Amino acid sequence: MHVQSTDPCPTCGTPRAICPVCGRTFPAKWNKPTATCSPKCRTDGSVKPIEKRVWSKVAWDDSEDDCWPWIGNRGKHGYGLFSFTPRRRVFAHRIVWELANGRPLLRTEFICHRCDNPPCVRPSHLFVGTQAENLADMRTKGRHSRGESRPAAKLTEAQVREIRLYYATGTVSQGALSRAYGLTRSSIDDLLKRRTWKHVD
Repeated sequence: MHVQSTDPCPTCGTPRAICPVCGRTFPAKWNKPTATCSPKCRTDGSVKPIEKRVWSKVAWDDSEDDCWPWIGNRGKHGYGLFSFTPRRRVFAHRIVWELANGRPLLRTEFICHRCDNPPCVRPSHLFVGTQAENLADMRTKGRHSRGESRPAAKLTEAQVREIRLYYATGTVSQGALSRAYGLTRSSIDDLLKRRTWKHVD
């Protein structure tokens, strides 16, 4: 078990390291290369080092371009999940990027996939972006859910067009539409004023 060094604290210059047990960043002591962030982690330090635990869950491929899928636990959208402890889980592609690049990610940094393959953790397929860049990348690749593709959607696009058509005749009120389709008045108003379902003509 050996700590992984990171850049010194930009404020006070104190050396920092990543705990090899839980993955947290903590003030490091250069004369203690096997230090952990807490007594609990020191006790738990007999477990397999974090690098071995992570890479044991990756399906390696010798080819130059193929993805390396995460073979451990995955979330509902297919992204790998890595457990530091029973109560602390992170996305596998984030911890793999940190291990491959030798520094912890900032909270404002997101990891995007060049390959658009959620389980992939191959470092060369991952790149750092902001939340806005991550969302833009997701929209460009068509992975965002909207309209009837959302799990909580109560209408289909055909019903949205139908509601707008009925209301345009001037013979049906918003109250009547809300009762007929099982929606609130505010939901009908948002739909008609295109605050929601903007993508439906």
